[in-house]
Amino acid sequence: MFCLPLPLNCHGLDSRLGGLWYQLTDNRLNITSDPLLLPCRIQPHSLPSPRFLFPLGINPQTLLDAPAENIFYKKIEEQLSIKDTVVLTWSSRYMQAFDACAVRLFKNPNMLYKPQCVLDIRTLLYVCSIFGSAGGKVKNSLPATGQSYGYRERAERGDHKQRLRILMYLFSWAIDNNPAIAGYLLRPLNSKISLVNESLSRDRELITLLNDGSLGLLRPLCFERNLLTAIVLNVSTQQLQKITFNICDGCFLCGTGILTPLRQKNMDIDLAGLCQKLYRAKDDDIEKGADYFTTAYYASLSAVEKQVYIELMRGNIGALRERSSSVSAKFYQNVLINLGDISQGRLTNDELNLYYKFCSMMIEKGLQRYADDTQLLFSVVDENNPADLTLLKQIADYPQIL
Repeated sequence: MFCLPLPLNCHGLDSRLGGLWYQLTDNRLNITSDPLLLPCRIQPHSLPSPRFLFPLGINPQTLLDAPAENIFYKKIEEQLSIKDTVVLTWSSRYMQAFDACAVRLFKNPNMLYKPQCVLDIRTLLYVCSIFGSAGGKVKNSLPATGQSYGYRERAERGDHKQRLRILMYLFSWAIDNNPAIAGYLLRPLNSKISLVNESLSRDRELITLLNDGSLGLLRPLCFERNLLTAIVLNVSTQQLQKITFNICDGCFLCGTGILTPLRQKNMDIDLAGLCQKLYRAKDDDIEKGADYFTTAYYASLSAVEKQVYIELMRGNIGALRERSSSVSAKFYQNVLINLGDISQGRLTNDELNLYYKFCSMMIEKGLQRYADDTQLLFSVVDENNPADLTLLKQIADYPQIL
């Protein structure tokens, strides 16, 4: 399953998608369906970022009547739960939006655990360039990377069918030119889980790939619910950082054996020295990265709020009413908004009025930033491109329609 999420803002607890484009194939890459879009409604209180809308060619007005987020989530869950499904995507960090969605829907954030594996093709190309052969330069943009690797057709803004074809082209290139590396990254998720557990039990280091494509030497500290907490040493910069990440989202992990003596010599890497630095590091030497956003959210809740959230996960929306005076105003507002997004019919009249009030407050809070981002785009848009000008005007007019 080749898929491209349509992010509406930065990844994190409030990350949202405008939909998901996907293309189904069999295990020999024979196409078995037309490219399909599963759209997702933009919630009435959440202003998307014009900086995401415009590059992806998304007119937010077209998503006003799309299926609600809970329906969208259920459809994706059904698709990913099909036996032996392998998900191939680009910049898989945007798949983390499903975890944020799960938090809003009072579900366990385990969407990425359902397929056999998730493969980030951008990560795959980086690994190929380091340990195998490179056919071009890996860039942040999927179309730009496709061109670098020899894809000839141009992808116009918003042409997600073409972006899917580029994704398939790049994966085919990797399979043809680096079959062993591609095969390794396509291993089932359970193999990666076993690797991490073994590394923890034997206190062994792992090799990973950092966001900028650099190699990292990783020492696992804790592994729970597919979230790995580790100290990571950037092989290039020697920077140490403590991070937590979801191993289900297509990250690269392997044993240090991949750095053979010959590779260490060719890459000018002293593995033994790096391991010593990793294990001798003091707390002051280690930069503390942010916790994974779901972990940070649960940790921020009071004991009462955690109990209310658990009850909501069980379907008891009355838990919020019963404990409304015992939770923070922020928690109450966020939960009521999430409940209203799922089903306004289950709210009382007073709760519904509060829901609309909170929605208005959130829109007003984000208006200035939305306007500033739109104005910035107007200052750099090609005035001779009528399609881009039309799209940008539609984006600019969106808050007024709300």
